[in-house]
Amino acid sequence: MSDRFSLFHNNDAEQSVLGGILLDSESASLVMEYLHQEEFFKKKHRIVFEAIHQMNKKDIPIDILTVSEYLRQQGKLEDVGGVAYIACLAEVVPTGKNVNHYAFIVKKKALMRSLAELIYYGHKAEIS
Repeated sequence: MSDRFSLFHNNDAEQSVLGGILLDSESASLVMEYLHQEEFFKKKHRIVFEAIHQMNKKDIPIDILTVSEYLRQQGKLEDVGGVAYIACLAEVVPTGKNVNHYAFIVKKKALMRSLAELIYYGHKAEIS
């Protein structure tokens, strides 16, 4: 994702979605209904979200240890910052109860990025 669109993301919300799911795995199914991997701005958050999504589909319990192990088996644990970063996600979330609200923020920022990209590239094509 281009840095020119970095204004349209909220790192705290992305971390809180992931951390909230790690603390309250029952929220994963609800969040998966409307939030998608590509809506995360940071690549490492997309990787963690996709791992959680796959685990949820396979009814694998979701917590810090299981997500870390799943990512290790996929060869992606170090790509996201290791076990320390997965544990950090659970520590930075204010509460696991507001995951849906955090997911809404992530989705809204993704929509704003999409609109900004459309305007930018549309304008760029127009002047070319």
